[in-house]
Amino acid sequence: MPTGGTALLRRGRSGKSGHDCDDRWFRGREAMLIALLIALGVDLIVVVVFAAFVLVRRQWLERQPGEFAGAIRVSSGDIDGLGPKRKHGSSRWVRDVLVWSKAPLMFRNELVPVDRLCGEHPAHAGGVKRLGGKPVVIKFASGTAKIEVAARAGHRDQVSGPLMADLT
Repeated sequence: MPTGGTALLRRGRSGKSGHDCDDRWFRGREAMLIALLIALGVDLIVVVVFAAFVLVRRQWLERQPGEFAGAIRVSSGDIDGLGPKRKHGSSRWVRDVLVWSKAPLMFRNELVPVDRLCGEHPAHAGGVKRLGGKPVVIKFASGTAKIEVAARAGHRDQVSGPLMADLT
């Protein structure tokens, strides 16, 4: 009668009984684990592709001429896609239209046709966050509505855009 390692080889993983029911249980769980990993792998690849798309879009926006990061809000009136609460994002001017991409995904662009520049004022203490120590807030008129765009003080020229002559 064989002893030691050869006896274990004959019995396999199933132990003393010699039956392979324990192997079937393990193989069934193994198949389920592989299926789960495949499902997670597919989900993981979708997440990776989505994250890559967002990062590429953000880099593309940052390379656009006149792009600046800031926060926008409607101070009076109504503009589709914008509200009274400040929303951070990326912006640039295309002639007299402010093109606003909302953070964090920056998928949708809000187009705001601007009629005139209404003025500039310093940001209130704690009113605008994540834009440096002394952000600049410039107010624009769009039809009957008024919007405020806040950005870092160094981006003042980009914020005022084509209406910069009205500011001086």
